[in-house]
Amino acid sequence: MTMPETKLVFLESTDPYFNLAAEEYLLLYKSGGFFAVWRNSRSVIVGRNQNTAAEINSSFVRENGIAVVRRLTGGGAVFHDIGNINYTFIENGTLHSNDYAYFSAPVIEALAGFGINAELSGRNDLTVNGAKISGAAQCTLNGRVLHHGTLLYSANLDYLAKALNPNPLKFEGKGIKSVRSRVCNTARLIDSPPDASLFMRRLFDAVCKSLGGAEYKLTREDTAAITKLRNEKYTTDEWNYGGKRPFTVKNEMRFDCGCFEARLEIGNGKIADFSLFGDFFCKGEIEEFIKEFIGIRYDYDSVLKTAGRHIADYLPALSAQDFARLVCG
Repeated sequence: MTMPETKLVFLESTDPYFNLAAEEYLLLYKSGGFFAVWRNSRSVIVGRNQNTAAEINSSFVRENGIAVVRRLTGGGAVFHDIGNINYTFIENGTLHSNDYAYFSAPVIEALAGFGINAELSGRNDLTVNGAKISGAAQCTLNGRVLHHGTLLYSANLDYLAKALNPNPLKFEGKGIKSVRSRVCNTARLIDSPPDASLFMRRLFDAVCKSLGGAEYKLTREDTAAITKLRNEKYTTDEWNYGGKRPFTVKNEMRFDCGCFEARLEIGNGKIADFSLFGDFFCKGEIEEFIKEFIGIRYDYDSVLKTAGRHIADYLPALSAQDFARLVCG
């Protein structure tokens, strides 16, 4: 894998609000390709399209001082702490949009150097002997792709299991008893494992060697802009939890491409308001898609017709028929 003019960023910050803001800043306000590694203090990082309140164990999160932050990408909520290593790729163009194998390759290669034989599994996971060690997600904005992933190293798996409240639909038909039983820390797979900070530096160096490029230090101007974005967006309840909008219809369904929850306000037989939550991945902004349904009649045929015109541009993995079934029940 080669990424021309890749800038290599080793983030020292463990502030989840700052680090998520840094990703958005590098994606939308800087040019060229980037590879970054970073760690967060204890936090739950919620997918772009999720209903935050439904995804977290609120009392556990509150009692243990765990930050809750929404990210730019879709997918499900994940738990972070300093034993969890995060990596980010940013690339110009959309050639590798939804190409998880492409972005996973240098990480898999680097892990092999530690004696860890990981493989890409399912839609976005890395596994070792069937146990998940990493999950990834992507978004495409302004003609650029952001791909990022977690890598469990020495994370507190008890906190991971207790902080999250995954939708039961996610596990239908899989015979899965718990989140805790599905994941594995990679430190267990290494003889004489280094501490997490040293492992992160070695992982960074190994991936950088395969990518090429030069290490990039955030400038004073970069840090000021990221801090502004952190304070004005990523620390706000509006971004992290969303507004508490009324609804008269709530439907939930699970498809191969993820779990969906549709909430609608119906007035005079028409859709007056529409919210869509879930761990799905979306091309572009989901709000732009659901705006197309505001004002149409709330019936299967009307929803199907509108979905048929637009769904391929936003949810290509979901059929118009399935979307209409979700919305109309």
